[in-house]
Formats: sequence, structure tokens, C-alpha cells
Amino acid sequence: MATLELNNVLTANNNKPISLCVKTGHVERVKADAQNGQELLLAIIGLRPLTGGVVCVDGAPLNTLSAPVFRQLTGYAPCDIQLTPDAAIENAMRGGGNQPITTAQWIVEALGLPATLLDTVEAQGAVLGFDARLMAQPPSTLNAEQRRRLLLATAVARARQLLLVCHPLCPEGYLEQVATQRQLAVLAAVPTEGTQNPSV
Repeated sequence: MATLELNNVLTANNNKPISLCVKTGHVERVKADAQNGQELLLAIIGLRPLTGGVVCVDGAPLNTLSAPVFRQLTGYAPCDIQLTPDAAIENAMRGGGNQPITTAQWIVEALGLPATLLDTVEAQGAVLGFDARLMAQPPSTLNAEQRRRLLLATAVARARQLLLVCHPLCPEGYLEQVATQRQLAVLAAVPTEGTQNPSV
């Protein structure tokens, strides 16, 4: 159980203060394009600096000491892997370095998901329209839509208290179902008007 609060939060790319509260079992949405939404979500988990405001969990402000613990309880799904801050992940997806042989191995090695949760990823992926057979193929074979669905399924499997999602590609009502069934507080950055993003 967790309550996430944003109090007048500002980031480098978001100069309009954002204040909201999302409680366990509920979903809140903020409108932002992919880059700004990503910046906001990364700032919430302490991987980007805030330029103003405070992020609180259960009333306690996040800081450099508490953010790493908070991240262990959080599932985070970027809009696409190219927007993540981890060059090693990008390198693996593009086929460089010691690329895992299968997508399942990539989820474990590059995304750091415990192997015991791969069944949960496959189950969530099925709901999202991700073909489980792709788990046996190299991650570099996934197209952008498949990556997005897989990243969301992985974030849901990882989340223990909070789920952060940028431009979710999922069936209508999916996030509400996840919030209720898995008892998560869910914050989604959704497209602004005119941004193409089906099935949000």
C-alpha cells in the first residue's frame, strides 16, 4: 500500500507545476508528450533532477537515500527503450555488446527482472497482445509496438507498490484492472491531444 504525491513538481522539460495524489488501487493520468512524460516519470523515481517541488510517498519526501529503496518497489515502463537513460539497455536492444540470446534472457539480464517473474510477464503480455513465442527470439527482432507491450508487462510484473507508465499501449481499462487486482498506485503519462497513440 502506498500513496504517491506530487507537490508543485517541475522538471527541466516541464515548467508547469504538477500536483496530484495517487493512492493504492487507483490510476491517475497526466498529459504530456513522450519525451516530457518520460522526464517526469524518471524524476519521480530519482533518475532525473527535479527543478522544483517535492515527490512524497506516504507523506515522506523522497531524497537521495530513500529513492533507491522506492525504485525497488516501483514498476516503470518507458514509452520505448530508446528513451531510457541506460545505454547498456539500448546497446543490448540494438545488438551490440554481449546481447542476450533470447528476449527472456534480456528481460532478466538487461532489465534486471528476477527470472521467477517471467511467467507473470508472459501472463501480462498475453493480456496486452504480446505473443509469448517472441520470448524465445532475440530482443533485437522486436518492433516498437512489441517492445512497448513487453516493457509494460515487465513493469507490471516488477511493481510491488507503484506502477509508472509513459504512453501505455494497452486495452481500455487495463491500468485500472492492474491497479485494483495487484493493489498498486498507477501514474500514467498519456499523450497530449493530437499525439498518435492507440488503445490508451
